Amino acid sequence: MGGTIDPVLSDLLARLYADIASEQPWRGFLESLARFMDATFATIIITAGDQGQPATFLTPGSSEEFNAAYTSTLFADDPFTGLPEGRVTSYSQFMADLPADAASEYRARMHESGFDLVLGVDLRFPGRFEARFRISRHNAMPDFTRAERARLQALVPHLRIALDLFARLEFAGAQHGVFHSAAQGLGLAVVVLDKAMRIVSSNPLAD
Repeated sequence: MGGTIDPVLSDLLARLYADIASEQPWRGFLESLARFMDATFATIIITAGDQGQPATFLTPGSSEEFNAAYTSTLFADDPFTGLPEGRVTSYSQFMADLPADAASEYRARMHESGFDLVLGVDLRFPGRFEARFRISRHNAMPDFTRAERARLQALVPHLRIALDLFARLEFAGAQHGVFHSAAQGLGLAVVVLDKAMRIVSSNPLAD
């Protein structure tokens, strides 16, 4: 079997799968993704149902002021949504297809921020959640090339798998917490063992 594995890509994928079970999920991966794409920032936005605010909004390294402004006001007005599922899309091209006066305040805020060179990809899990990835550069830098877009597109299958695993871990954790709380309320001592009969967790009564 010929060829070699790109060590940068290998490290990025390792961070992706390791991060979903970490205490700060996605953070290390997003930092690595920004470097991989030669970008300033990488963002993940996870929404569930018709929420007024995102369930998860994370952009490592960005200003707290912009983060607060986005989640409180700009998120609801963001026109760069509903992208073709799983397909990398350019912000500039997407906005060029809208009427010139559409989302004028959002356009202005993005331009003022200087980070209006953006690639986006939306992944949808019907009945569960939607995840948006955004890769941003300052407009003093060159725009993303076709090769760089292809680079991000190649990651989409991995992002989809990691998101599904992340959701399952979150759900399992929630179920686990609910189970322990219910048992505690019933006055039951609970100890959870793995297949090797090692203690995985216990509630306070069991402790």
